[in-house]
Amino acid sequence: ERVELKQDLGWNLRAIKADIAHENGYLGDEAVVAVLDTGVNYKLPELASNYLGGYDCAYDDPDPMDVDGHGTACAGIIVGNGTEYKGVAPH
Repeated sequence: ERVELKQDLGWNLRAIKADIAHENGYLGDEAVVAVLDTGVNYKLPELASNYLGGYDCAYDDPDPMDVDGHGTACAGIIVGNGTEYKGVAPH
């Protein structure tokens, strides 16, 4: 599902001028991004459709489920949450 450009950008995305990139059509289509952090809650609906797999380097196991929340927050900044705020690369 595509995110409308009218959706509000947070202060952080305005600070890095993501609005300019979005207005010029750069929304992350076909981009592949790796998040090296505490893992990711890949079961969240806004992240599940973008999740391609991973590995837990902190606990050395094949399940990167986030037990801390920081990696999930970082992934959310990338894709947004689909309703309240838009991510850096929402597509």
